[in-house]
Amino acid sequence: MRAVMDAVEREIAAAVAGRPLDADLIVLSLRYLRDFPEWFHHPREEALFALAIRKDPSREAALAPVMAEHDAQPASNERLLDAFEALAEDGGQPPDDTLTELRRYIEDQRRHMQRENEEIFPVLLAVLDEADWTFEALDIADPLHGTRDPGAFRPLLDRIAVRR
Repeated sequence: MRAVMDAVEREIAAAVAGRPLDADLIVLSLRYLRDFPEWFHHPREEALFALAIRKDPSREAALAPVMAEHDAQPASNERLLDAFEALAEDGGQPPDDTLTELRRYIEDQRRHMQRENEEIFPVLLAVLDEADWTFEALDIADPLHGTRDPGAFRPLLDRIAVRR
């Protein structure tokens, strides 16, 4: 996921510097940033959140901000995806406000991941025991890493690998 965000940030920097932005890469990236969390990552996290809250209801307040972010992320992504799909089709450079929104979206995604690592996972580790982490549904491996076939994300993986 970080590699995808890095690729988007490189495209933003290119556009700001007056070089052509690869709108197709941005579209592939936004689709990944929408689909991977919604299909794989968030459902498993939210299952853990629900389990932690059942075990210790006082933890709900600590988990609530991240759950709210999970709910808000798709709308932000869709606005950007619509804009960049149109750019990919029509060509041209995105307006400055669209680049600013894209930069903010990537920054928000990084902050979200940092919050999960620094604030949320310690809560889960404090509440959940070893058996809670073993159920099969927690297989949240990123399809862009490891030995799994990336499936629908193959074009994005190929594009990122070329640009590194």
